[in-house]
Amino acid sequence: MLSEDDLKYIDPFGKRLSLSDELTSLIELSKEKFRKTKSRRRNILVSGGIIIIFLLSVFSGWALKERNRAEILKTKALAEKYNLLASILPFTIRQKV
Repeated sequence: MLSEDDLKYIDPFGKRLSLSDELTSLIELSKEKFRKTKSRRRNILVSGGIIIIFLLSVFSGWALKERNRAEILKTKALAEKYNLLASILPFTIRQKV
């Protein structure tokens, strides 16, 4: 098999060269292997990018859900605090009088 550099070197002269069928088929086989390798590499990168975007989306959704849950718990805690203060207030007023 020819390397990528070999194919790049031969490519400009490809139409002007008169090669045997065996060499021509070797060049075509090498080109096809190079295309497949390049395509596989591109597919892996695209798939990796999609997976990263998906994972970040899932993490962001989880973080927003947790933030909303924390806000609800904060509101409940403040309501309980004010209810407790409201229930204690009449007793403190009576004791001062």
